[in-house]
Amino acid sequence: MRVKEILVKHGYVDEESVQKALKTQASTRKKIGEIMVDAGFINETILHNVLAFQKTLGKDRFESKQIFLKGTIPFDALNEQGLEEIAATMELASFFPGEAIIKQGISRGPISIWSGMVW
Repeated sequence: MRVKEILVKHGYVDEESVQKALKTQASTRKKIGEIMVDAGFINETILHNVLAFQKTLGKDRFESKQIFLKGTIPFDALNEQGLEEIAATMELASFFPGEAIIKQGISRGPISIWSGMVW
């Protein structure tokens, strides 16, 4: 879950504040939490607590690539060998709003996996 989603869900900020922060982020490339603090939408304590909460959410799921894949459709249907092969091709990447991944994927025998995202 993203910081902005946690902030809205827990009532720290509204969607309008998030949109303002995203506009700033597009031109500064700062992290959304830092922008929210600089703009006075939240304070450092709230940001610290939200980041700590965020860290606990994905800890188990992203502990290993195989655990992540097992919980993700269509990978959940693969056997251990298939998961290991795909996991070996994965790398962690982060993206800023405005950047795009047009096409990314692999082809392994009868399985082709593609994903596309645009922000």
